Amino acid sequence: MKLERTQIQKLELFLERIKNDTYPEPPTKLHSQVTQQMFHVCLKQISLPPAAKILDVGCGQGVALEIFQKHGFTPIGITLNTEDVAICQQKGYEVYQMDQSFLEFPDNYFDFVWCRHCLEHSIFPYFTLQEISRVIKPEGYLYIEVPAPDTSCKHQTNRNHYSVLGKSMWLDLIKRSGFETLKVLDINFNVPAGPDVYWAMIHQKSSSNIISENDIKTISIKWQSNSKNQEIKLSLDSNKFTQKLMLECFKKGQTYESEIFELLCRFLRTNDCFIDIGAHIGYYSILAAKIVGNKGKVFAFEPELSNYQKILENINLNSLNNIKLFNMAVGSETKETQIFVNQDNDGGHALWDVGQHPFNYKSLHNQTMQNTQLSKLDNILSQAGDITNLKMIKIDTEGAELNVIKGAVNTISQYNVPYIICEINRFGLERMGTNETELRKFMNFLDYETYLLTSNSSNSLVKLPVGKYHKTSHVFNVLFKKESRE
Repeated sequence: MKLERTQIQKLELFLERIKNDTYPEPPTKLHSQVTQQMFHVCLKQISLPPAAKILDVGCGQGVALEIFQKHGFTPIGITLNTEDVAICQQKGYEVYQMDQSFLEFPDNYFDFVWCRHCLEHSIFPYFTLQEISRVIKPEGYLYIEVPAPDTSCKHQTNRNHYSVLGKSMWLDLIKRSGFETLKVLDINFNVPAGPDVYWAMIHQKSSSNIISENDIKTISIKWQSNSKNQEIKLSLDSNKFTQKLMLECFKKGQTYESEIFELLCRFLRTNDCFIDIGAHIGYYSILAAKIVGNKGKVFAFEPELSNYQKILENINLNSLNNIKLFNMAVGSETKETQIFVNQDNDGGHALWDVGQHPFNYKSLHNQTMQNTQLSKLDNILSQAGDITNLKMIKIDTEGAELNVIKGAVNTISQYNVPYIICEINRFGLERMGTNETELRKFMNFLDYETYLLTSNSSNSLVKLPVGKYHKTSHVFNVLFKKESRE
């Protein structure tokens, strides 16, 4: 879109007018403490070269610039407020009066951009993020901190806060601008007005600044279920390990994890309820949502933010309104915890350090964690309202399956759940302090028999009696089945 001269003039007049909304930013004890604390968090997460070039966007009166300089880095600050520029320059810092949306620096210039409490001042944050991305070197880093909306401080009412957005919206805009999220933290504290929250996010610019549209594929899957022709669509990213495997299957006309696909089609019926714990990008949640229909229910749980956003995208792609999606982990207790992001496999995020696995080279050398909420399924469903026909639970949590089941005993008993699909990841189970034998023994105590899921169409369920094990070094899936139901 090419702007006409009159449009440019309108924009220039608007920008000139809102200059009056700026004000000096003298240091405060709280902001100085948070700045110091979060820069140390960044240094633990990222690796900066000696004398790294750092851009401080919205530098105020130099709190962060002083810290960067003490660490031997080369900082440059920008701010719109003339008083702040003068104070920083008097202190000897290289600071310019400059709009964060119109950066006067070359492409690929900075190793790290620090953008603390500045993006909310942008009138067009997506454009601003693209401009910030432009000046960061490939595989360089970005720290963003923004206030959450609707706290007791009511940041959205500040006269120069134009973009106090939700967390998922920020993360999506940042991703679209060519960044991968490394860590997300909630900074919670109290001020005289009451509780307040900042969102702190550390990102790395991909070596290719903008993800090619050719890497994102939308595929259509058609099948017949309950005597109906069904179809779902999935948006998949070929740069992601598991999504690439899925794409390769679909391109060959095959079904990804056909044994689970067939099981859902075989046992789920209209109006049933399906629970997907460790939903990845929503493949089974969306499949189940189509099968159970508008009056059926699907509960999907995915703690990792990138996968969670992909599920939202795929739900919208299919115009579904019968999926309740939770950005959280499920287990045997309720607490705040951290999930380890698997840099090698988008389907392998876990509650244990995934860098310990011999296949996860990237994860070993770039440990990344995200804060998440952990809760029992029993507690979650007790607040979910009326649930009927809970037919099936699928659990794929990289070794936390026994904890999930222990936190769901009341649910399993109350609804007499006939089918529980469970991934067996022996390495992950060990990292979570248990093993396959303990998991199967606990399920046997709950009156479930174990069946190995195979892709053999003539015998897809192979019973595994107590003491019998599937001879494989790979991850596989089993069905825990109550013998009284068919």
